[in-house]
Amino acid sequence: MPRRILIIDDEPHVSESLKDRLESMGYEVIVAHDGRTALALITLEAKPGPIGGVLLDVQMPVMDGTEVLRELRARHPDIPVVMMTAGADRKVLLSTLRMGASEYLLKPFNTALLSKICEKVFPLGEQANDRRPP
Repeated sequence: MPRRILIIDDEPHVSESLKDRLESMGYEVIVAHDGRTALALITLEAKPGPIGGVLLDVQMPVMDGTEVLRELRARHPDIPVVMMTAGADRKVLLSTLRMGASEYLLKPFNTALLSKICEKVFPLGEQANDRRPP
């Protein structure tokens, strides 16, 4: 079963580009265009299988990435999160790392770096190991 990744980004063209790239790498991808929808999806999508990771944009309307990350850490502390930004300053990114984000990516994406970070933070082989009986 492929690892399920949730992309949270308010820009549809960015989300679709990321979705295409991650699916070509073997991930199952779900997309949300705002933080509130994403948090609801994590709860709903847990039934068919857990979310194995999140790619989260820092700058979004209504609920920004920092707020979403804070809620994710409170509700689902074990889900790895990679922050994404085109314009957030370095202090914001460092703050998200202190809050529990695993890594960050700068937009526009270098596809090789995107692949490397996703393979590191969301390893595809890990879920099969998690399902083995003790």
